[in-house]
Amino acid sequence: MVNLLKIRSYFLLILFFGEMSLYAFQVTNKEDLEKTIGKAIAREINCKEIKVKINFDSNIPSKINNLAVRMDGVNIGGIIADYITIQYNNPSLDYKNLKNQGKLKFLSYSDQKVNVLLSINSLQNYLSLKEKEFGKKNVNIRLKFSPPFIECFYDVPQKEIASETAQIISKFIPGDKLEGYAAFTLHAKKSELSAHSSKVILNHFLIPGSILSTFENKFNPFEKISAINIFNFEINNVVVQSKYVLLTN
Repeated sequence: MVNLLKIRSYFLLILFFGEMSLYAFQVTNKEDLEKTIGKAIAREINCKEIKVKINFDSNIPSKINNLAVRMDGVNIGGIIADYITIQYNNPSLDYKNLKNQGKLKFLSYSDQKVNVLLSINSLQNYLSLKEKEFGKKNVNIRLKFSPPFIECFYDVPQKEIASETAQIISKFIPGDKLEGYAAFTLHAKKSELSAHSSKVILNHFLIPGSILSTFENKFNPFEKISAINIFNFEINNVVVQSKYVLLTN
């Protein structure tokens, strides 16, 4: 009887330490995999910081239930996104490619959720880059988030706008500059961004809707969100929040 108890205790200890070893292996493997994926992303995408989080299935240790990636300061087509988070449910990875080539490839997944956050500074910097790109000077534009609108306060010399545009709104420009206010919403379809004005005041004149429609048809979509290497997604929704503009798929 004593020997039987000793044998039983021995096997229980083996099982206990075996489970502990398996758990330690899984944790180490999880951390190593997160680092490997992070390095693979960094090779393809230039950004300030990358964080990867993996959750394995408790019943099937080799199966990933959820994979989440956060990237800070990513160029998405002229606009630098403050943060991008991408979550995959039940992803299947090409481990051979990841190990041998150091490249991340998704073979399949059941669901993908993408969030892109743009701050006031991000959009202001985007406008500044566009001003330099088109050689515009002394253009003063200030943005403010007022959900569901983005408010715009502007002061622009008349000589800095296209002659065709100046001709359309000539009767609203008594002097040599365009000064006023605009409230607009953003919309996305297949990663193309469009702006739609609900109210524009130019030099104390309320611009008619027909003129606004003319400009919207001419300049929309004004930007396309570039595809990010590795991650295949389209932006189709925009929500203006108090501190960020949220783009989602």
